[in-house]
Amino acid sequence: MTVSDATNAGLRATAACKAVPGEGGLGLHFAELLSSLTVRDELARFYAPGLSEDVPPGGVVVHSRTAGMLLRLPPARFDARIRAYLGNVLFDRAVTAVLEPGDRHIGFAGHSLKSFHSAASAGAELVLVSPTAHVAHARRRYAEAFAQYPLERPWLGGRLAARTEAEYELANTIQIASEYARESFLEAGVPPERLERIELSVSDRFRTARDGTPEDGVFRIVYTGSLTVAKGVPVLLDAFARLPVRAAELALVGGWSSRGMRKHVQTAVARDPRIKVGAADPLPYLRRADVYVHPSFQDGFGYAPMEALSSGIPVIVTEDTGMKEHIREGETGYVVPTGETDALVERLLALSARSARQNPDGR
Repeated sequence: MTVSDATNAGLRATAACKAVPGEGGLGLHFAELLSSLTVRDELARFYAPGLSEDVPPGGVVVHSRTAGMLLRLPPARFDARIRAYLGNVLFDRAVTAVLEPGDRHIGFAGHSLKSFHSAASAGAELVLVSPTAHVAHARRRYAEAFAQYPLERPWLGGRLAARTEAEYELANTIQIASEYARESFLEAGVPPERLERIELSVSDRFRTARDGTPEDGVFRIVYTGSLTVAKGVPVLLDAFARLPVRAAELALVGGWSSRGMRKHVQTAVARDPRIKVGAADPLPYLRRADVYVHPSFQDGFGYAPMEALSSGIPVIVTEDTGMKEHIREGETGYVVPTGETDALVERLLALSARSARQNPDGR
């Protein structure tokens, strides 16, 4: 992570995130933040629900005793919006109970409101990390996704959105990781001087040489990440169903978090044996793929497509992702309209035809 604001040099910072450092997209973002603070000798301590390997010293594990019970009971058990809101609030309260703010306190959007109030009362500067676009923009994009595919309930409800906007108001600085995210904040009226652009990267292991696509004539498409409506997985399944290529394969590497998506994916797999689902390390899939598809309805950055891009695979992303600025159209990948199956089918057909020319023995 590269932080552009050099005026913070020497300040002691605390940081909190509800993700375990290094686990999932949010955890990877958190791990980069901690690494950056450690390199600059600014990290005093950090707060997380668990600690992974290779984390810097100063970690404090926080958890709510009531969180597990409440999140398993109705209505949270059956409503993703309530579950997300409660999980964020309870984590924030747990952090606040043990927080010893430094000169700066860094929190992540959606679960930092109470700890921000506590840190501000101690005179700390407040930095809010926004992994997504502005919450109002994100809600609009998610609404379009769930209207198109009403397979599960959205996780981002009005109460969590209001809480996030209150964090925006409190923060001295809001960190964003793409021009896409920056434009959404400017559109919402956030002054540009309160926005700080950071650069995110991926593990060097994704930059190793590829195995090369097997010479069996199979056109391999890969998606890695959460199997959700918001990530556009149903769009990809619809597009693949319309791909008239017998020697094709779609690998979905990730897990679902709702019954609706589980049934939708399992139905697609039962109908089309070309579709495979796995939950292992994505790297072996990426090293054999012809193309990676990230059909998300909204992503402030996108670690998964950046990992694919770093692996040397052509990447297809949507217009509503921060990853689009890292794509050289026609060279390293392609940008397609969000939620438009026809556009994705057209792009996959063109790539499969090129693959067939390169592997003339394919069927």
